Amino acid sequence: MFSIKLGESILSLNKKRYWFGSMIFVALTVIIPKSFAVVNTGERGILVTFNKVQDVVLNEGTHAIIPFVSSVRVMNIRIQRTDVESHARTKDLQRITTKVALNWQISPDKIQQIYQQFGNNRLVGKQKQGIEATSHLFLHFNP
Repeated sequence: MFSIKLGESILSLNKKRYWFGSMIFVALTVIIPKSFAVVNTGERGILVTFNKVQDVVLNEGTHAIIPFVSSVRVMNIRIQRTDVESHARTKDLQRITTKVALNWQISPDKIQQIYQQFGNNRLVGKQKQGIEATSHLFLHFNP
């Protein structure tokens, strides 16, 4: 691997080995952790390669991926609860407060479509907007 040239000292050879070993160590500590994705229980992973959603949905467990090219977006498929409180007034200026609790779950079959349409973080905000709009419709209903 390393050959000793005439006139080259042992000290310079040790420096080369030190730098070579250091570069290998740094490369492995950066590349190995990025080569695996962990999907916990109650979650599904969406494989994204160059910002394109792939057809593969990753189940629970550890999965090998291509570092710096592919990444995994993890989405929760457990039953979740969203609480929304809304305030309104009736025609005779009485205050009405509604509290709505919504239990919801993402279907594992539709997880890629949901990620493409809503992303990972905007889903709960969209639900709260929908619940608030629906509660305002009911509060302004006058039979």
